[in-house]
Amino acid sequence: MPVPAAGAERFLDSVGVVTHLAYFDTTYARWAELVERLRELGVRHLRDEAYANPSPSWDGWNARYRTAVARARRAGMRFLFILGKPGMNPGGGARQLIAAVAGPLRAATEAVEAPNELDHFDGTRGWQDRLYRYTLELARRKRAHSALAQVPLVGPSFARWESPSTVGALSRHVDICNIHPYPGGRVPTPARIALEIARMRPVCGGVRRVWATEAGYHNALAARGASQPPVSEEQAAAFLPALLLEHFRSGVERTYIYELADQLPDPGRRDPELHYGLLRSDLSRKPAFVAVRNLLRTVARAARARSLPVRKAVIRADPGVRALLIVPRGRGRSLLALWRSAPYYPRAVSTVTVQLQGASGTASVVDPRESTTGRPVATRDGRLVVEVGDHPLLVVAPGAGG
Repeated sequence: MPVPAAGAERFLDSVGVVTHLAYFDTTYARWAELVERLRELGVRHLRDEAYANPSPSWDGWNARYRTAVARARRAGMRFLFILGKPGMNPGGGARQLIAAVAGPLRAATEAVEAPNELDHFDGTRGWQDRLYRYTLELARRKRAHSALAQVPLVGPSFARWESPSTVGALSRHVDICNIHPYPGGRVPTPARIALEIARMRPVCGGVRRVWATEAGYHNALAARGASQPPVSEEQAAAFLPALLLEHFRSGVERTYIYELADQLPDPGRRDPELHYGLLRSDLSRKPAFVAVRNLLRTVARAARARSLPVRKAVIRADPGVRALLIVPRGRGRSLLALWRSAPYYPRAVSTVTVQLQGASGTASVVDPRESTTGRPVATRDGRLVVEVGDHPLLVVAPGAGG
């Protein structure tokens, strides 16, 4: 079957990560070190809360927060800022928050977001009306600031499956539809992502752009009754690159991994909220951090190669095998990502026959869990065979024409 192609730059731009830089009593107090980890990871899109309480008692707190934001901005990172919750805004109300992202936070702002999972954090009678009116207020105040004319408003997110059908249409007021497609301890399927987008139609209507502002896996293996089942650190390293690839292939413009770091130590691994990080609470790298870093580095390095890229690929494989040809804008080497999305398989691996049209020479097969250095595989007229297991493989194509 023909493999869909997408730009390397677009894929690299599709990956973000959630941070909590104002959690000063957690791992995030080591923000300078975390910014260096972010540089290593290769992610420049961050999602965090905006804060702008005007009370003089908040002056020191606000200064520390803005210093942390500025550090990330100087490192080339930009934020999707969540703009509070109606009636639950110790960090400032809609007026103060819009003024902050239009003013002192503007240089670090690339998008703003309506309330995060208000059905979970509030959920009391009338939350739907409060959310609707607050989102409209954010949209109105944003339009009033010329400095925010090019800043998109991301719609609200929801925790409960039925919640979007109870709020009302916001498609005239938001620019990007917001989903939280936590995959239940598995690799997401195209059908699951389509269902997540479909359930948001009562809110988003015809809004075409979709961002997943949270998605990820936790490693609290001793947790009981959690909303998401745990996976081991090794499983997360296999699943998370596949999640990023599947989201992108399925039309999700950007995915923010939840989250950068475990917030506090929890050696018993009982609390899921303390084990979603790509980094442990001591800032050591989990296998998933390494796998995502290597995925992004491999795509970026292939795109910088001095070569004519392959622009068409065909595969023959089991129905559960997914593929995406990632192509540089100009010169460079294309990369064929292969992974499996079906939840269960009768075999441990799937045999994939690949035809890279116009290619000749030696390809490189990279396992991002291990490195960015691939195993050389000779091609015959652009043809090769790859065995794909429970983790993605990256086939760095030889140049077109040799």
